[in-house]
Amino acid sequence: MPLSYAQRLGRRCCLLILLLLQATAACAHLSGFTDTSIQIAQPGIKVIYTLPADNLLELESEPRGEGVKPLAPAEYLDAIVQGWSVSAKRRPCFLRDREAAALRTIESYQFSLRFECPQGFDELLIRYSLFGEQWRGEQNFTRVFMAGEQLRMRFTFDKKELALQVPQLLSDWDKPLQEDFFEVDPNNKLRKDSWTGFLNTTESENSSWWRELWRTDPGFITLGLKHILEGADHLLFVIGLLLVPASWARLAGLVTAFTVAHSITLALSSFHAIALPPTLTEPLIALTVAAIGVENILRTRWPASGTDQVAHIRSQPSRRWLTTFAFGLIHGVGLSYLLTQMGLGDDLVGTLLFFNVGVELGQLSIVAVCLPVTLWLFKRSWGLRVSSALSGALVLFGLAWFIERTFR
Repeated sequence: MPLSYAQRLGRRCCLLILLLLQATAACAHLSGFTDTSIQIAQPGIKVIYTLPADNLLELESEPRGEGVKPLAPAEYLDAIVQGWSVSAKRRPCFLRDREAAALRTIESYQFSLRFECPQGFDELLIRYSLFGEQWRGEQNFTRVFMAGEQLRMRFTFDKKELALQVPQLLSDWDKPLQEDFFEVDPNNKLRKDSWTGFLNTTESENSSWWRELWRTDPGFITLGLKHILEGADHLLFVIGLLLVPASWARLAGLVTAFTVAHSITLALSSFHAIALPPTLTEPLIALTVAAIGVENILRTRWPASGTDQVAHIRSQPSRRWLTTFAFGLIHGVGLSYLLTQMGLGDDLVGTLLFFNVGVELGQLSIVAVCLPVTLWLFKRSWGLRVSSALSGALVLFGLAWFIERTFR
């Protein structure tokens, strides 16, 4: 019996969605965001550069295939050194020391480069040129610490240089350079007080909380938005919530439960009130994707037919929001790793708020795009079969991620 036009269209939509799911899964958690603190002191310039370890696979001269682990941090030192340069008076400063370390708790690598400028700091120019071709949308969130003052800026594809007139700034502040570098990354000890330039720290300490909020880099909204859209496991979990017929009130409750839950653990983890390693959290997140797929399949197998089946499912009592809330708590810890990787100091409240706003915007955009499709799908007699097939794909992706993240 030949298929109708609607059935052929439905099958094509199902195939397209499956292909999109596969493409999204392939790029799970590949971050285009990096973090840097720069210290300017009497001995010279110290650059502390932190990024997710997986990103460094892009710097390897010969690809080693899918699913491989990054090499030891020291193996990438030469490539990192090539991506940073410092000059003063239009003459290069000399690289005197370089170190590499693995930050195991957040699956990131940190590189420390120390430059010496015998010619002084006039016309100081710091240039960053890593990942320009691989990720044109990459943003390097950078803090500069000098003479007790701090500057915040971002290196991007079209903004690769930071120029500073150090003697003039020191004269304006009537402060000398510090005698030595901080022993640890200052991101975790000092505050960031401005977006476009240096501000007096004493003045900022007396300002109200809302003034501090407005000083927060609005780029963290974009960071949260991109992080949720580029995180395939978070994205597929939200899509999975829409693959079972539900009333508007119930859908709103599910989205709200997930939002509240991941906001709670995102905040607690960012403030270090809870600490779970990615080796535990990431496999659990993968299991939540598989679990939501299994639950979808079970919920759409009611003894009814046609459109009556959809109405019957919608009318059934459900406490699915409890499951969604519990799973959201796990996802919130996973979302926090990017902020934990970036030293945020006392500016954490505003950064966390902006980042979470971006995450929610990303989540709402997913719902806005996918909800009309699922509503149209459930009006078709074959819609639940398509929903079950997509839920089955979620189960497969979730289990594949779980195996990969558990045994890698």
